[in-house]
Amino acid sequence: MLLALIASAGSSWSAEDLEAIADRMAGAALLERPYPDVAATLTEADAYRVQDSWVRGVFGAYPAGFKAGLTNPAAQSRFGVATPVLGVLPENSRLFSKTTVPGASGLLIEVEIGFLVGMDGSPAAMLGVVELPRLSFARPDQLDVNDIIASNVSTFRFVTGDSVRFDAGVREAAVVLERDGEVLNRGLATDAMGDPLAAYRWLLAKAENVGYRIEPGMIILTGSLGHVVDGSPGRYTARFDGMGSIDFEISAVP
Repeated sequence: MLLALIASAGSSWSAEDLEAIADRMAGAALLERPYPDVAATLTEADAYRVQDSWVRGVFGAYPAGFKAGLTNPAAQSRFGVATPVLGVLPENSRLFSKTTVPGASGLLIEVEIGFLVGMDGSPAAMLGVVELPRLSFARPDQLDVNDIIASNVSTFRFVTGDSVRFDAGVREAAVVLERDGEVLNRGLATDAMGDPLAAYRWLLAKAENVGYRIEPGMIILTGSLGHVVDGSPGRYTARFDGMGSIDFEISAVP
């Protein structure tokens, strides 16, 4: 586990301290409660260790893949960082087209392009994906990048479309999100770090740097396209150039 690397990384936090934070994060995720505030004195490495510990403990050691967050300059500027952050996609958080997602406090909608990792590490296929993060924090006024990382970048659910053969022309793709027939969002593939393939390469390198293992067949989400939409109840359709569409419904918050 990444927590075992604390001593060599020179962290000022003990393994026990970080495990305690991870336990609180796990409880918030399982009970769909606001994520607790984490200390601003955590390093980025500490925050990733917290992420790894609770995600592995709750969802197991074999994720569906990974995602990139804070991929646009405005989001990075808000949190005072110059690069995106990485989150884990648990296998049991994956849904498919024509699904119904129960509403949740802080639910958001992001339309993204995903890639399937090939045997040589290059993209073997591509697919449209709707990510549904749960942005709910106990102290939003004190939210910083460590909170984002430690919460696993607010991962909640993600809906995948059908995969198609990889085409480098995906850089030119456009996406549209509709609710009950009304267009809510339009985006371009280049909204993710200027190039979805650059985002893909960045994420694989970051995962290796953090200590995660990338396996063939994993899904890599390259970042939100257009703008983020509130996850209000309704029937939605996300359309992706060259990758078909995804239909899903969000029900009212229980």
